[in-house]
Amino acid sequence: MQLLLVAGILLAYGPTLAMTDFNSDIEQALSNGTRADLVENLKQEREEGAKKLGMTAKVLKPTDSLKVPEIDCGRNYEEEGIKLLDDLGKKYPSDDRKQMEEAEAEGEETFVTCALPTRDQINCKSKLCEGKDPVTLCICGPKKCKMDSDGLCEEKDGSSSLFAFGTMLNLTIFYLISSFF
Repeated sequence: MQLLLVAGILLAYGPTLAMTDFNSDIEQALSNGTRADLVENLKQEREEGAKKLGMTAKVLKPTDSLKVPEIDCGRNYEEEGIKLLDDLGKKYPSDDRKQMEEAEAEGEETFVTCALPTRDQINCKSKLCEGKDPVTLCICGPKKCKMDSDGLCEEKDGSSSLFAFGTMLNLTIFYLISSFF
């Protein structure tokens, strides 16, 4: 009975573990170094920004669970983030909270997410471009999501939550059937 349950669990989670994507050794080394440097550099700025808002900044912890978009060698992510922050500063010159809310909504594909004091995870991806220095993009999370009536995140890419729900349902049914024999 227990062997059947263990076999069912392994069969359910086996494909998930096999699909995990690993970066090359070079990208991984760049990514780890960048994350550590970024966390250290952002720590003081995040604390100062949080004090302005009457909050405390959460500590950033490296994770691989956050999705970092595919890097485009033609984009300058740092410049885009700085431009977004400047635009928000001009749009809401005296309302820091509005700036933070707008940055949360618009800055998902830039390093701006790492300046938000509510974020506590960081993931970076690097890409070696021809004739250029490596391009690195760091994303901080988890991002807030709108909840639907079932309490699940209402997102375009909800396949992972649907997969987890289906897997749990499958395991529950398997357990109930196997407990009768």
